[in-house]
Amino acid sequence: MKSTIPLFLAFLCLSAAAAAQAQTQITRCGTLIRNGGRYELANDLLNCSSYGVRISADGIVILRLNSHQITGMGMASGIGIDVRLFSGVSNTVAIGGAGTISGFGTGLQASGSGDIEVVGLTCTRNVTGFAFGGGAHANVARNTASEDSHGFQINSSSSQFRLNMAEHNAYEGFVISGVGNSFNENTALDNITYGIYCTGSQNAIVGNIARGNSSNDLFEANSDCVNQWMNNAFRSANKSCIH
Repeated sequence: MKSTIPLFLAFLCLSAAAAAQAQTQITRCGTLIRNGGRYELANDLLNCSSYGVRISADGIVILRLNSHQITGMGMASGIGIDVRLFSGVSNTVAIGGAGTISGFGTGLQASGSGDIEVVGLTCTRNVTGFAFGGGAHANVARNTASEDSHGFQINSSSSQFRLNMAEHNAYEGFVISGVGNSFNENTALDNITYGIYCTGSQNAIVGNIARGNSSNDLFEANSDCVNQWMNNAFRSANKSCIH
């Protein structure tokens, strides 16, 4: 598994590294961040027709939502925050600030091969709350997906997911299809199908809580149990290897 800076400490390190740069305020839907630096929402971004904020930059980008909302048109399309990460460059993105994203096809999407940290956001009433692509190395903590169709779609590798919540989603709370992720102390409550559904391999799924999910709280989709399931609290699972 890829070595990463501990969650939260990484965000502080990035903040210090960018402290000398001006903080740019974002006021409009569809803003494209092309350059490294510090950015913040100055107001709610409401009824965005396609994107709320797009990030496609070489360098360190820090984005704070400052408890603001980013909302779409409620038409199952668009992306609230779209992060494109690039391999071979110094591309690190940190997003936090207790904001809420709703009304999009995807609330927050990260794709590509850089590093991303997401802390303390809420995605609600989207088709997919959070989506992390195959090449992304992610630190993701204390986020909530609630009343989306799908909560967290995790196709990243060698990433860390800790203390996240998925509740009252119309399908799965968490779907883990990537390889070698650390998935610890997350909670899946009262999702309509599965709490934690894993199709990937070599993931460590440890110390999570999953209850009240209608199909199974925990589900290993591989024919053999190729993931590590330990010390989880749950009521229903599809295989005896799940603990």
